[in-house]
Amino acid sequence: MDKRTGLDNNEQLHTFTSVDGTPIAFSRSGEGPPLVLLHGCGLNHHFWDLSGCQAALARQCLVYALDRRGHGQSGDAEDYDLNREIDDVVALTEKIGEPVILLGHTYGALVALEAALRIDHLRGLILYEPFAFKEDGSGLQEMQETVQGDIADGDKEAALLAVLKAMHMPNESIDELLSSTKWPEIVNEVETLNREMNRILAYQFDQDRFKHLKTPTLLLAGGEQPPSLFGVTETLFETLQNSRIVYLEGQNHWAMNRMMERFIIEVVSFIRELD
Repeated sequence: MDKRTGLDNNEQLHTFTSVDGTPIAFSRSGEGPPLVLLHGCGLNHHFWDLSGCQAALARQCLVYALDRRGHGQSGDAEDYDLNREIDDVVALTEKIGEPVILLGHTYGALVALEAALRIDHLRGLILYEPFAFKEDGSGLQEMQETVQGDIADGDKEAALLAVLKAMHMPNESIDELLSSTKWPEIVNEVETLNREMNRILAYQFDQDRFKHLKTPTLLLAGGEQPPSLFGVTETLFETLQNSRIVYLEGQNHWAMNRMMERFIIEVVSFIRELD
């Protein structure tokens, strides 16, 4: 039992029970202001270990790297809903019990964005390319069809690799995942891709819901991304009162892997400005 938060320890991970009774797991490391990391589709909290990103952030922050429900060591519910994921994040921040910063990547950024409306003690928000808007629909639909076909053929690994390669994850990061003892676990959860893609395709961004959000927000985007993804980031910049964009030139969706030092500099600089 963690005396600081009252969270249970489970095989090097901490766990808490979310609103619907689902056990949610996360790792915790470092010292400093609390920073909650939310990974994207098809991965778990070990994603942040690639290239040493979590360790670098833990030198500046108290890092909580969540296994989103259905991923890693977290449990799941029979029915999936984005609101359940938001409940998980809110529940964790309430357990932490002090102002927190959320950092979300891709689908995790969508979860962070929605959770920001429900966290009273949110100190800062960092969003790296949430796939939230209709501009991405056609490409995502094709990717989903590939995933569904591979899963139907019984090849979950091919389904996951197809997504990671389509999103241009660096080959060295893919190789690191393939050699990880966690790879079979990640592959086994590949069916979560389908439900999360469905949720992205159904998501309706309502600017009116967010225009009064005053939380300091850093919007990160790779400089090599297609115009549709720039459109997502720019729409958020226009909507969120207290936001700024940093374009990571020469990068795509995985700067934390391809150019980890620059990614860390931008994140840590933003956090320091919150003091």
